[in-house]
Amino acid sequence: MQMIYRPRALRNNNPLNIRKGATRWTGALPASRQTDSLYVQFKTLDYGYRAAWKVLDSIRLRLGSKLPFTVVQIIREWAYAGEGKDPDQYIARLLLLTGLSPIEVLPPPSQDCYGQLHSLLAAMTCIECSIDEADVNQDAIHAGYVLAFE
Repeated sequence: MQMIYRPRALRNNNPLNIRKGATRWTGALPASRQTDSLYVQFKTLDYGYRAAWKVLDSIRLRLGSKLPFTVVQIIREWAYAGEGKDPDQYIARLLLLTGLSPIEVLPPPSQDCYGQLHSLLAAMTCIECSIDEADVNQDAIHAGYVLAFE
């Protein structure tokens, strides 16, 4: 029987590989069931995407009026070189996958402007999980949005 490989992020229901820290995430497995030493494990993929939406919104709030909420600024916050990620390569891949401009200011998460950020999260999932766009669970991204903001 051939085993099907699932990326670590998806096994953890944490599609953006959110690291463990002080944040107590809604929907995270209890500490006694957390088996990954680096990344948060969530009960469902929906909760993993809820956390991803919250992280995006947190970055937007942290940037405030100092810097625009663009793909470039998001990834400068998200994929810093200290984690072994090359932010410039990450940005280039995101721009290719989403069709967004590097200087396009993104709106805050809301139903009116949901599409751009949904596409961004889908593209980030492709990069973080090394999967094709067709393999991204679009319904879970939407369910995560609902859990985060509605």
